[in-house]
Amino acid sequence: MKRLPSLLLAATLAAVSAKGETYSFSINSKAVAETKTITVNGYSLPVTYTWQTSTTDAFGTSSGMAQIGTAAAPISTMTITIPSSVITHPVASVSATARCATGATISLGVTVGGMPYERNGATAANITTTATVYDFTPPSSPQTGEIVILFTNTSAKALYVSDFVITTEAPALSAPTPLASSSVTASGFTVSWTGVSGAEGYTVALLDSTGTTTIDTASYSSSETTASFSGLSSSTTYRVSVIARGNGTTSSDS
Repeated sequence: MKRLPSLLLAATLAAVSAKGETYSFSINSKAVAETKTITVNGYSLPVTYTWQTSTTDAFGTSSGMAQIGTAAAPISTMTITIPSSVITHPVASVSATARCATGATISLGVTVGGMPYERNGATAANITTTATVYDFTPPSSPQTGEIVILFTNTSAKALYVSDFVITTEAPALSAPTPLASSSVTASGFTVSWTGVSGAEGYTVALLDSTGTTTIDTASYSSSETTASFSGLSSSTTYRVSVIARGNGTTSSDS
């Protein structure tokens, strides 16, 4: 009597680090001559804020940037606050496009959930006269919570801003477990697993008994939760892994 295949079914965790979402909003106005606080409190971005419509900046050029303050009426701070209820995933980066007038002394800082984010190892960036995208990232793992973008101006000079972009890191997908075998014969078997919320599909691999050699792989849609193998050798141990895919990325096996 032939011994049926001994099946060592290992569910490979699809701790798929899903591609984060990107939120953006812009400010396109001129001459905001007071300390200004903006709260992005809607349910979604992008949002465009217009304080005072203008097609040119203080230099008379069509820069598309908002002038914040003037020499006659400078501002000391401009704060943009985004509540934690608006962006709930961990924040991987925050960027702002800005420049300043000649002779200005203006700095930019970003915090998420109270943690200062960094640009080039520093928690504040000095704004220059050239329009620049200032990127801030967490010093350790991405944080959740209220996002605060703060410009501090210690000079009687103008600040110019335009686009703000926030990129998040989505939580990992759950593992497609448990694996269960059925229809086991001397030459094949079927495995099934529990579907993963948010998965865009699954990659199923048939491996040797050590799990180091791949015998066959196949891709399945998000609605498929079974895979069948045939033409196998009897009295042989096989290993199966199932990895969920989401947002274009997958995790390493675990």
